[in-house]
Amino acid sequence: MIKGEDPRNVLPTNGFSMVDMEFDDNFTIKVYDLGGHERIRDIWTNYYAEVHGIMFVVDISDEDRLDENYEMLRKVQLHKDTAKKPLLVVLNKKKPTELDDFDFSMNADLNAIGTQQSQMIFVTHVNVYRGELNHIKRPPPLVSKRPNRSDNPLLTQFCTFVDKIIEHYVFLSEGVQAAERALKIRQQAERDERRLRLMQQEHEKRNSEIAELQR
Repeated sequence: MIKGEDPRNVLPTNGFSMVDMEFDDNFTIKVYDLGGHERIRDIWTNYYAEVHGIMFVVDISDEDRLDENYEMLRKVQLHKDTAKKPLLVVLNKKKPTELDDFDFSMNADLNAIGTQQSQMIFVTHVNVYRGELNHIKRPPPLVSKRPNRSDNPLLTQFCTFVDKIIEHYVFLSEGVQAAERALKIRQQAERDERRLRLMQQEHEKRNSEIAELQR
């Protein structure tokens, strides 16, 4: 939808996709689109280290899964590799009377966790049919408010989010580079551990075969 697509034609992401977007003809933004299905959520953390900001889209029309969404969002916010990074939460609605940004922010403890993690939080709505963003109630202090409506308010809010990343790009890049180095160290340690485990299994297998031959 941030590329101007009709929301009615946008389907949930079932896995992973990557999109390059031109921004103000000055540079290209690389967007990682990760699906929210329970089977692939474990891969989310693989990307936290290398991104400068995070968008989290919530379907608030599914009331039965709201608590699950709150918990997922808390885990995203509290991860060490998302600290100090801007977070844009988009509430996907079907009706104007559904949960608004203020209530969602309070229920999800967005501001409290955002303060703890030094994150700048943006919260807004997108209407699932018309792609319109709405602020029904006055948002809490740490939720950035878009003052005026526009022909493409979702794009306007996304641009505000990107502008904040640009403003703090040098600082965020230092954090990204440090997190990437730490991630590579962790991944190498995991590979070494798996390799050692396989070697131990192979050693035990050979010892077992030798023991069988000696009987």
